[in-house]
Amino acid sequence: MYFLQRIGSEAAAPGGRMNLSEYMRMFTFKRHVYKDKLRQYETVLQSDPMFLADLAASIFTSNYDAGYLGKISLEKALYCCRDIVHDIGYLEADEEHVQEVLGADPNLVNTILVPGCQDSEMLCARVRRAVEFTQSFARHHFTVVFSGRNPSPKGSDPVVIPDESKRMSIEFKKRLKEYNSHATLPKVHKFGFESESSTTKTNISEFFQRKYVEPSKANNLIIISSTFHLIRLAKELNKYLSDNPDQILKNVVLVGAEDSDKQFFMTDLTYIKLMMFDVFDYLLRRPGEV
Repeated sequence: MYFLQRIGSEAAAPGGRMNLSEYMRMFTFKRHVYKDKLRQYETVLQSDPMFLADLAASIFTSNYDAGYLGKISLEKALYCCRDIVHDIGYLEADEEHVQEVLGADPNLVNTILVPGCQDSEMLCARVRRAVEFTQSFARHHFTVVFSGRNPSPKGSDPVVIPDESKRMSIEFKKRLKEYNSHATLPKVHKFGFESESSTTKTNISEFFQRKYVEPSKANNLIIISSTFHLIRLAKELNKYLSDNPDQILKNVVLVGAEDSDKQFFMTDLTYIKLMMFDVFDYLLRRPGEV
């Protein structure tokens, strides 16, 4: 999946909020709460919506693991992620649109940001998609920035992957050679490593603070991650750009990491839990439709 936002272009902006009523019926649950519990529900929703989202995502994942939910539920959830990204302000695009954006101006700087995670399967999917992207648009020059260390940078908690950015770099170079066995690492690509961030918010802030976006030139920013993660990334990026209007971005392209032929065959429970958390968190917070 590709999503595009042309910064400052009113003509390219979506026509309004998305109608998410189908997903509201499917994934929210206020109508099933007992009447004598509604006030308590509303109190928790206002004070800690993330708790409700986490609880709902946990129940969904448990039901899927027990065999009560099938592929269609994951398919609908992924479509919901797609439409939420629309709702945030991005247009769905295809390779032709992306090619047009990348080639619109030879002076544009193209930078790819790949955020890490602690799940090896998801991390490898993001790296694989980054390799595919650089090869699909091989005539363009890219700087590829691998972002993230781990959720416990001070070492207070055990982690699965000590340095996500380093793991992604190693995986990227290996997969790039596998993708085209006749090619060495392309000289047109530069690599950047941001190994301080531990959250989505710091993935974005550290990227800009380390000046991977060239301040004296117009830039295209391409972010590649799991489709559900694009929701948080889009929100954090929009907030950062609103607070820092001096950043010179021409276009933002968001790229979902799921395999286009197998995107609905996601059986990794960590993936499902994280995806459903972001779905519930967004829908529960959406005013007027809970």
